[in-house]
Amino acid sequence: MTLQTLLAAMVLVESSGNDSAIGDHGRAHGALQLHKACIADVNRFTGTHYSLADAHNRAKALKIAERYMAIWATEKRLGHKPTDFDRTAVFHLGPDGPTKPMAIRYWRKVRKHLPK
Repeated sequence: MTLQTLLAAMVLVESSGNDSAIGDHGRAHGALQLHKACIADVNRFTGTHYSLADAHNRAKALKIAERYMAIWATEKRLGHKPTDFDRTAVFHLGPDGPTKPMAIRYWRKVRKHLPK
């Protein structure tokens, strides 16, 4: 499956496709419900200058999520080639997401929106 397909499913889970969404008591922004920490990691590791406002721009939000997963969901970090489960878990729960029990629940939600 392509990363774009995976991200499209995650957008549906996170915000039902609402680029203006604000959740998690004001801490999560945009269609992918990005947090400041995620954006800060992407900026720190890639030298970009994304802001929380960029989370409300679909193209920028997708790029931030893509870069975040590329930073943390790597073969070197995980000890195996990253799966779609690993990518979603890292995105949703942070760098150690794949080791957290909640990751399975999130993956099931995302998987419902993926092509059969």
